[in-house]
Amino acid sequence: ESYKSGPGMPSEHAAFAIFFATYMLLRMVRYVQCVHQHIIQIVALMALTFWAVGVVLSRHHLGVHSWDQLLVGSILGGILAVFWLFLERKLRPQLRTWQRRIDAVYIYLDIHCEDGLDTRDD
Repeated sequence: ESYKSGPGMPSEHAAFAIFFATYMLLRMVRYVQCVHQHIIQIVALMALTFWAVGVVLSRHHLGVHSWDQLLVGSILGGILAVFWLFLERKLRPQLRTWQRRIDAVYIYLDIHCEDGLDTRDD
């Protein structure tokens, strides 16, 4: 039982944790290709799973959500992660076009990134 009397269905913490862990793991399986990719994937799987399960269990332990709220949030998060990855793949050509347009505007406006990733020479 949740200590909240108001909305708590589904658990947004559970949904986000499961979404993030599922999304990152699916992307890693698909895109990480290096010498030690299987080791990296196993470590990431363990770390993300431990973190996501920890978030879900902590919400129940703290009395913030019921098991039903956590289950629905977790299922919703997993489904949305798979859908988002599918949508991202389908929209990849359009997203690349939009990114090129944004980059062109940045260049035209002479906007520079201060994150160290700006590769243009001044």
